[in-house]
Amino acid sequence: MTVAHAGGPLSTRYFTITDSITRQVYQRPSRIVAAEKPPSSRGEALERWRAARTRFLKALDESRRRQTWLESLYDELQRLPRFDQEEKSTSIQRDAAIENFRQSKGISAAAWKAANPPPSAELELRIHDLSKPGFWARLLRTRSARKWGEVRQALLEWQNAQATWQVAYSQYQQVKQRLSDAQQKHGIIMTDDAFFSLDHDKRHQATPWCSCATQYLRDEVFISAMALHRAFIDAAAKPLRHNLGALMNVFTTQTLPGQAKQALLLDLWASLFLVVPLISTTFASVNRMLGKLPPESLGWLFVDEAGQALPQGAVGALLRTRRAIVVGDPVQIEPVVVLPDTMTHAICLRLGADPNHYAAPSASVQTLVDSASSYASEFQTDVGSRSVGVPLLVHRRCSEPMFSVSNRIAYSGLMVCAKFPQPSAIREVLGPSAWIHVEGSGEDKWCREEGDEVMRLLHRLRAAGAKPDLYAITPFVIVADRLRRTIRESGVLRGWATEDEWRWVNERVGTVHTAQGREAEAVILVLGAPHPTQTGARGWAGGRPNLLNVAVTRAKEAVYVIGNRQLWREAGVFRELDGRLQ
Repeated sequence: MTVAHAGGPLSTRYFTITDSITRQVYQRPSRIVAAEKPPSSRGEALERWRAARTRFLKALDESRRRQTWLESLYDELQRLPRFDQEEKSTSIQRDAAIENFRQSKGISAAAWKAANPPPSAELELRIHDLSKPGFWARLLRTRSARKWGEVRQALLEWQNAQATWQVAYSQYQQVKQRLSDAQQKHGIIMTDDAFFSLDHDKRHQATPWCSCATQYLRDEVFISAMALHRAFIDAAAKPLRHNLGALMNVFTTQTLPGQAKQALLLDLWASLFLVVPLISTTFASVNRMLGKLPPESLGWLFVDEAGQALPQGAVGALLRTRRAIVVGDPVQIEPVVVLPDTMTHAICLRLGADPNHYAAPSASVQTLVDSASSYASEFQTDVGSRSVGVPLLVHRRCSEPMFSVSNRIAYSGLMVCAKFPQPSAIREVLGPSAWIHVEGSGEDKWCREEGDEVMRLLHRLRAAGAKPDLYAITPFVIVADRLRRTIRESGVLRGWATEDEWRWVNERVGTVHTAQGREAEAVILVLGAPHPTQTGARGWAGGRPNLLNVAVTRAKEAVYVIGNRQLWREAGVFRELDGRLQ
């Protein structure tokens, strides 16, 4: 049987298949064509484009109207205290006017309160005008005429104060009712006094202003936008394919021939972003990939793991984008610096830059963005206060005790646990999280007895048939190297839930630094530094919360610590780990 491609107007649509025995020829659509169902003609592509455009514009209009409504609610919530104050102020003025009228009329307070129905300014004015003094009395300003005039003036003041209060009261009640309806009928959570009086945990798990209906509209805008992109790509397949081909050539040659074509580079990138909305790269590759683009030529830059990024590493990417969202944690692994601190500080001082503010490892992309943020939160820690930009405190990865260890040593107890308990095959075999005390000696920071304990745990998991969804990590490079060698030479992984033993060891066994950003069902933390004299190594590991914070929070369900408990419990933040584990 022979197979050949058959091209279509918009894509490779069919495989032509010839039976080598019967010589019968037939066609079948390629798998991607059958799955994606592209348009069969340009006319159909244009019709799909028009339908997708209509859907997108409708979704965008509904979402914008919802957003406008929410903004009006927010404005009214901001003005509500002023409306309240105006209602109270005009109420006081009205009551003063009523009291002035009562006294000028000579009505006792008891009689006034007992009046049924209550007196009305409008009615009292009509009655009062019936006793209007005659012309000569008013002209000569007799005592009765003056008294009548004083009472009438008091009535007019009462009426005016009543009308002013009525407007303020009506406005205040209308705003309160609109806000109440938004809360009760539409499920809007507002940032009012009631919201800020919620418990810390509940407040941080709430989503102010964004109800399920609002989020649905936002989702529909995104989904319809992706459908619109797809319809546009189908309808403009040929020019897009040309643009993408030209951009691929740029990636190879790093340039376009001639100044006029070079000016079209941004359009070629726009074509790529139409097809692939998000492109991932490293800071080291930005100059090679985006070096020819002018400043602020791209839309958004998303920086992940910014707490581990060198401050100067993000400059090129930031210059070429108009907006940025930077996500990271300065209490996890800090930036890795190859230069000695003394040299880094000397260079900064020579250039007039504050090394404590701009130089890694104390500074990172995250710390600089935090310092420039319009919003900031202050956290008190055991070593002073720390300022961060917009803290995301709800944690959904780790069960206990990992959550509490991390929360205590790094986040001043402010994190909120939203993790639902999950079953764990590893925990069923090895038991709950624990510190396995091992005393031994070895080469440098490596302890052979600790390695033997790791192997014992792995053999127990293999015997029980549990999948090895775990990391074996350590603070020290030499321990990681010896641990990899020990596991490889043992053969424990052979035929056990992994096809590539070498890859598993390389990816799952290493230093804490290599595990940043990863997660697994369980973590085996091998401490090393078994000699009593290695206080410097243990002090380095436990002197700041970063390393232990990363180590324990890689584990979703259980952590098993292997090392000399008597020595490590005295190493800074490891005291907290000692207090939380069996």
